[in-house]
Amino acid sequence: MAIAEQTSPGPRVQTARPPKAIVAYRGLMAAAVILVAILLLPTPADLPIAGHRMLAVLGFAIVVWSPRPSIMPSAPSSLPR
Repeated sequence: MAIAEQTSPGPRVQTARPPKAIVAYRGLMAAAVILVAILLLPTPADLPIAGHRMLAVLGFAIVVWSPRPSIMPSAPSSLPR
């Protein structure tokens, strides 16, 4: 009787996941958004246009070159392999 009382786990339900290309390039997309957002800010009177553009490039570079998100735990076991 014990075998007859067991129930099967049922069909597997797959959750919708974004395409791998979008997930792989989300940091680059975020960097591009930061670049455009900084460029759309008004330039202060005492800052040259070249300086304003360099600040936008700096924001882009910080996002692109960050080694990993800051919200991840810093334990070495949490690093992806």
